[in-house]
Amino acid sequence: MAKAGRSRRSCCCVMGWILGIIATIIGLLGIAVALFFAIVSPQKMKMQINDATITKFNLTEANQTHWLHYDMEFNVTIRNPNQIMGLYYDNFVPRVYY
Repeated sequence: MAKAGRSRRSCCCVMGWILGIIATIIGLLGIAVALFFAIVSPQKMKMQINDATITKFNLTEANQTHWLHYDMEFNVTIRNPNQIMGLYYDNFVPRVYY
């Protein structure tokens, strides 16, 4: 019977170590995320449409379905309040569904 008590204690000891290691890893990850946000302090990009014009406007009806085709040009100002992170884009294609 003495051996059964020892194996139970060693099992609890191993489980304690494993839980301690997991708690330490979670704590370190939390500290790393907190430091990242403290250093970088990311903020939302600020976008503003300055001017918009419709260059083509065509309303058609086919099979009792109305289709609206138009070309819109607009000037957009984008301000990045983040000093460390940047914004890179190749194509900007807005789509509107109604």
